[in-house]
Amino acid sequence: MIKRKRNSLICLGIMFILSACSSPEGSIEENIADDGISGIKPPEGCEIVENTEDFESVTDDQNFNEKTDMRTSVYFANIAIAEDGLYLNNNDLLIYYDKKTGNSDLLCGKPDCEHISEDCNGYVMSSSYIQYYNGDLYTVKNYYSLVKISTDGTVRENLGKLNISGDLNGGSINWYIHRGYIYYWYASGTSIGNDETYYINGSNCIYRKALDKNSEPECIMALPIEKVSASHRIVGVGSYVYIIIDEAGIYRYNTESNKIEWFKDLGNVMRGAAIYDNKIYYAQFYEDKEKTIIYSYNIESNKKEVFLEIDKKVGISSWDEDFFYITYEYSENQWITEVINWKGEYVAKIPNWESVEASNCKAKYRMWAITDADRIYIISDIFLDSSDDNIYTPGIANAYSIIEYIEKEDLQDGEYKIKEWSEIKEAKE
Repeated sequence: MIKRKRNSLICLGIMFILSACSSPEGSIEENIADDGISGIKPPEGCEIVENTEDFESVTDDQNFNEKTDMRTSVYFANIAIAEDGLYLNNNDLLIYYDKKTGNSDLLCGKPDCEHISEDCNGYVMSSSYIQYYNGDLYTVKNYYSLVKISTDGTVRENLGKLNISGDLNGGSINWYIHRGYIYYWYASGTSIGNDETYYINGSNCIYRKALDKNSEPECIMALPIEKVSASHRIVGVGSYVYIIIDEAGIYRYNTESNKIEWFKDLGNVMRGAAIYDNKIYYAQFYEDKEKTIIYSYNIESNKKEVFLEIDKKVGISSWDEDFFYITYEYSENQWITEVINWKGEYVAKIPNWESVEASNCKAKYRMWAITDADRIYIISDIFLDSSDDNIYTPGIANAYSIIEYIEKEDLQDGEYKIKEWSEIKEAKE
């Protein structure tokens, strides 16, 4: 059950202070990111502005640009939306889904290609996420090399490694591209709470790098000690890059002033946030209460209100121009996303992750992926009894992925269907 309510809350947060933007190296002295850690100084980040009255205004266009801005609705980053279609990283092979025709196929068009090497136009071995930016695809692969790929897969350019120094030792990396820069963070050769190695080789910091071969990465901010990097989120909104750290607070990097702005009054007990119409919506729940409160904070007026109360523990996972999406575990084999409009009204429940019974395969799992103006896209992983049944690489892999979707306008009616991609073609015929 969801209830609308008006109220206010003032919270106090934690504080860690960094100074002017810098290169990755830091000197050995008392750690200014946390008074309880000594001996290792983190890389210096940008100046942090704590007083909202000192936040500097921006002048660039703040409207969403689908060519240059990251999508705030991305949840599973193996998928990328371009102007006329979608790209899916399917077991290291790019599949193109045409939104106009309803067709889908391997990006590679070479006859007799086996799709198992770099000779294949669709092959992206050892890559993680993909993102469409300004007419090209980008991915990070081969020990954190940033690679630009033409939309037909025929042209590739290595833009250099993202790691700062030292060996990453197989550490994970999260990254997003927004308005000319890649923003990324990783933790390598370090462990949570390990004081002496937490910032070794510039790890556990957020960096940005321009999308070219010659630029050097710059540290934006060092992450607080004992926070799990995988739970952090970076979201680009206009001239700002919001940094959402569960149990540590909400910051934003002002790309025009080159400063970090800290929303200190929002506190640090939160589970996700959304930014829409110059407001921050953030979720809070406490271990002793079986409910979540979502607050609305007006960035201009600094006014905070209770926007929603939800009788379960949830987190805000993503949002777009139409809705924001909250996620929770529904059962052992199913996570649910509730769709809420910006008036605070419940719209629908859709699967976030679920196991689906299917007669034509061994197993099928659906996962929420991303949205655009018209649809919510879902990735379904199909597991087969035999690799010979793989529709893309017969005899090689016993699993493949497909994109399914939900029409947003169907959600408004209270009834919707998860559709197969071919239904786009059928609707046009």
